[in-house]
Amino acid sequence: MRFRASTIWLGLVLGTVSVHAQSLNVFAAASLKESVSEIARSFERQHPTCKVNLNFGGSQLLVAQIRQGAPVDVLLTAGAESLRSLRYDRSSQRIFATNHLAIVVPIGLGKVRSLRDLSSGIRLIVADRHVPVGRYAEEMLAKAKSEYGQSWANSVNSAIVSREQDVRAVLAKVSLKEADAGIVYVTDYLTAKNKVRLIPIPERFAVTAMYPVVRFGGSSNSTLARAFTDFLFQPAARQALMKHGFGSPVPVKGNVRQPSQSKKHT
Repeated sequence: MRFRASTIWLGLVLGTVSVHAQSLNVFAAASLKESVSEIARSFERQHPTCKVNLNFGGSQLLVAQIRQGAPVDVLLTAGAESLRSLRYDRSSQRIFATNHLAIVVPIGLGKVRSLRDLSSGIRLIVADRHVPVGRYAEEMLAKAKSEYGQSWANSVNSAIVSREQDVRAVLAKVSLKEADAGIVYVTDYLTAKNKVRLIPIPERFAVTAMYPVVRFGGSSNSTLARAFTDFLFQPAARQALMKHGFGSPVPVKGNVRQPSQSKKHT
C-alpha cells in the first residue's frame, strides 16, 4: 500500500509538470544554427518546463512558412527586409547580433586569392538575391565595382554558376569543391575551417549584416517568447554568439538596436 501511494503521488507530480510544460517555436536564419542551438539549450536549463523547438533555414523560406501558417513564437533573421511581409509585434524588433561577409575557397584550390580574383574565369556560388546574405553580397560587389570597374563586375556576374536558397548551401557546395569560391558570412567559415580557406573582404568594401529578432503578437506563449528574446541579450547568450563569430549590437534611442562599429571581421 505504501508503494502504491508513492507511485500515485509521483504520477500526480509528473502529471502536474506535464500540464505546465510549454513548447516555444523559434525560427532562425541558417547562419545562426550553432549559436542559437546553444542558446536554446541554455534557455531550457533556466526554464525546465520549456521545450524550445528550433527551425533553421534561409530567412526568406522561414518567412514563407510563417505566411503559410506555420506556428511560430520568435523569429530571428539575417536582415530586416525579410520581415516586411509579416505581421508581428512591431515593438519587439531588436538587433541582437551582427555579422560580416567573407569569401571562402576549397582547401587545395588556389585560383582565388583576393576579391579581385572573382573575375578571373572561376566558378562562383552565391546566395539568391531574396536571401539576406545574397543582398549583402550584391551590396559589397557594388562597392567593389566603383573601384574595379564595370568590366570586372560583368566578369564576376558571368562567373556565378549557382544562386542558393541559404548561406549553408553555398558553404556546402564550396566545401565539396563544386565551385572555386563562394560568398558567405565569416561565422559560416568558422564552422568549416577544415574544408575551406577564408579570403577576407577589404575593409573599404565591407558590409555589416544586422540580425533582428521579433515576437508574434498572436502567440499563446507571449510571456515565454518575451523571456527568450530578452535572454538573447544576457551574458550566456552573448558569449555563445561571440564564440561563433557574431558581433554585438549597441543600444541607441528607441527599441531597435544598431550594430557596433567593430572591425574584427572586416
